[in-house]
Amino acid sequence: MATEAHPYYKKLHHLTVCMVPHDEDRRVWEQLTKVRTQLRDPGLYRWPPHANLLYPFLDIRPTPESGDTTPRNAINMDIVDGLKRVCHLYDPFTVRLEKFGTFGGSKRGVLWIYPDSRPRGNGGDEAHDAEPLVALQASLEAQFPMCMDQRKTGAFSPHITVSHFADLKCAREAQALVETEWPTDLSFQVREVYLMQRLGDDGQFERVATIGLAGHETIVHRQPLRFANMPESEEEWVRRERMAMKDRRNKGSRGHRRQRESIRTGRPSRVKDSPVVIEAKRAMREAKREMLLAENNGEPPETAKIHEAIFRAKEEELRAFQNLQGQAQSEKQVTSTPATNESTSS
Repeated sequence: MATEAHPYYKKLHHLTVCMVPHDEDRRVWEQLTKVRTQLRDPGLYRWPPHANLLYPFLDIRPTPESGDTTPRNAINMDIVDGLKRVCHLYDPFTVRLEKFGTFGGSKRGVLWIYPDSRPRGNGGDEAHDAEPLVALQASLEAQFPMCMDQRKTGAFSPHITVSHFADLKCAREAQALVETEWPTDLSFQVREVYLMQRLGDDGQFERVATIGLAGHETIVHRQPLRFANMPESEEEWVRRERMAMKDRRNKGSRGHRRQRESIRTGRPSRVKDSPVVIEAKRAMREAKREMLLAENNGEPPETAKIHEAIFRAKEEELRAFQNLQGQAQSEKQVTSTPATNESTSS
């Protein structure tokens, strides 16, 4: 039975249901982490090596109509039960990491590796939908029909992202380089999938629940659980790469929209943030992350209020700096506008 589309359910990009190599598959983690580091993957800290099955996923908090008085970090068990019902129908299966691929264009490039779950001995002739991973994903979509985003191109195409690039040409060059040294016998067994959550813009995706396949346990974690092979902090180069990727995406999407809006309204498009505003944004995001962590960890109400007050203060500080930047820009435009000579008729 599919999960009903409740009006409270909304999809969030900091929640996902995905496949990740088990912590014990150290060789797989080492190989993927090595190549992601070599290729300067912007997602190295934020994302474990994964294949999204349902992303973005539903808000997992209990619905307000339930009258639930559990802590704010509680999980809607209807969602967990829906995942469990589907996953318990599938036996564990093996995934092999042998083939790379790319997608993108002139403004974006992605290198990925194909998580091939086709049983050996079929010679690769079996239909794509016969793959256990593909079949599992289709069943999860049937259970959660509001989460069809993995089929934007018409069919689910399982992939594990290796790194992001400025364009497709760069991604293909990286593919040619990686394929020469990639081991041909890299594989792991899928015994479970994960419901994962990221807290704050600078956070890392961690396990909220482990959903076992047939014969394996489903566990809702008391606290979000980090993968053992993931970095404990974001290195500066990773943050720079992530910000650069974000900037490219902004210029490629919002930038064009702002330009069109500027032409339509006659108002100038948004100016680039000053270093002071950028630093204020970082401080606000960090404060927000600490506030969300306090809520998620079930901190005492007085502690949660302190974190919320800090976040609100950083929010006001950012707003003040943005206002100052806007005033400075307005004054600059006024002073840079050429004066017009008005002639009077006699």
